[in-house]
Amino acid sequence: MFQTRDFTGAVYALRFAVIFMTFVLRPIYQVSAEKSRGCTPPFLLPDRPFVVVWNVPSGVPCDQHDIHLSLAEWGILANKNDSFYGDQMAIFYGFGYWPYIEKNGKMHNGGVPQLADRAKHFRYADYFTKQLIPSPDFKGLAVLDWEAWRPYFYHNFDSLAVYKEKSVELVQARFPAWTNKTQIWDEAEREFNIGARLIMQGTLEASQSLRPLGKWGYYGFPRCYGTSPSGDTCSYPETSTTNDKIGWLFKSSTALFPRIYTNPLKTSTTARAHYVRQQINETLRIQAKFTGLHVPTMPYSIFESGEYLFTEADLQFAVKEPADMGATGIVLWGSHHFFRGKKDCIRMQKYINTVLGPFVKNITDFAAACSTAICSGNGRCVRKDYEVLTQQHLRSNNKAECLKPSTEYAEMSRKVPRQADDLLREDYYRSSGQSDTLRYNPGPSSVKKYEDYVCRCLEGWSGPHCTKPD
Repeated sequence: MFQTRDFTGAVYALRFAVIFMTFVLRPIYQVSAEKSRGCTPPFLLPDRPFVVVWNVPSGVPCDQHDIHLSLAEWGILANKNDSFYGDQMAIFYGFGYWPYIEKNGKMHNGGVPQLADRAKHFRYADYFTKQLIPSPDFKGLAVLDWEAWRPYFYHNFDSLAVYKEKSVELVQARFPAWTNKTQIWDEAEREFNIGARLIMQGTLEASQSLRPLGKWGYYGFPRCYGTSPSGDTCSYPETSTTNDKIGWLFKSSTALFPRIYTNPLKTSTTARAHYVRQQINETLRIQAKFTGLHVPTMPYSIFESGEYLFTEADLQFAVKEPADMGATGIVLWGSHHFFRGKKDCIRMQKYINTVLGPFVKNITDFAAACSTAICSGNGRCVRKDYEVLTQQHLRSNNKAECLKPSTEYAEMSRKVPRQADDLLREDYYRSSGQSDTLRYNPGPSSVKKYEDYVCRCLEGWSGPHCTKPD
């Protein structure tokens, strides 16, 4: 039975307070904040506009075989012992008392968000945050990973449809006289969406209050929605319309962690590249509309599927594309299942030293050199086609901050780089053994090699080359 305490005056007062703070006070604050925070996030490390973070628990299983992965040698950031929790990054898997339903139908902690005991959940989440991030000065990435259900009612399809069904059952049980199916579903949607927002936004903002210098956000948001069994599609306008329904989540986030996983065993290179570009485009739209360009974006990428490790072609859009969009960096995620024994550690060590490491260093060095060469070290390089997309999103959402002059925008639109179309060609990734990224190697100072890029300036700087102090 639906718990009646959710309909008390106190809960209505709480809901009003949340809505008031979000839709009335927050926009006033956000406008003034965006004016002073620049058009790109601060660098996570000095002079490193783009970083790669290792979020793979490889330390313990490989250290016991006296195999130490040479991540630092290639500029890849990792927590101590390559653990999931540390000074660089912390990822929280369902901490607290989240409501969820098992596959067998058993309901835990209320089962659906509208029945959650939020007070109990917030108390535990508070304790867990302090335990896993003991330093109040934590400045790293803090990822909330909750995937049992999605915060928008109609996003709970396929195996998650049980959350819609249970919500409908609760309404039917409480209002047995109702016969209009539309009325029942509308009420179920309303109750679910309110409950989901209260617990998800509340968890995010409570955690931020404890570790305010951290970059907080939910794993996998924003995301694309499509119909492909492999998930390598992104349907519009379905994606943009439904993501806008959870704009409150993005406004509350101090970092975005979209997922750009692709399955090399199911889809072609062209399809995977196309999907990543679509996901990046949606992330740029969310930035422009909800968060502002000063909020860090750190896409999650998985680099192994079974026995398959990313080739350099995969790394082009798993690593290089986020760098070119102006992301703060990427997170390489992996499971402890990757390391079943010594041979897996040896295999990973060889892969890092021959493929992943050199590729990452190449891209991160290029990002740093480009920043110095054309942004005076006061900004981040963004490839022109991605800047054109961002400017389109800013214009369509009537955002004045970070908007480039019409003449500059028109000129940039005419000169988008050739790579944008190349990414959709299969043969672009079939080289004769020579790395396609070699043309991006920083060498003698030359502005010409950065002609496909423009600058987004850090806080305190403006101008085409970020030379004007604000």
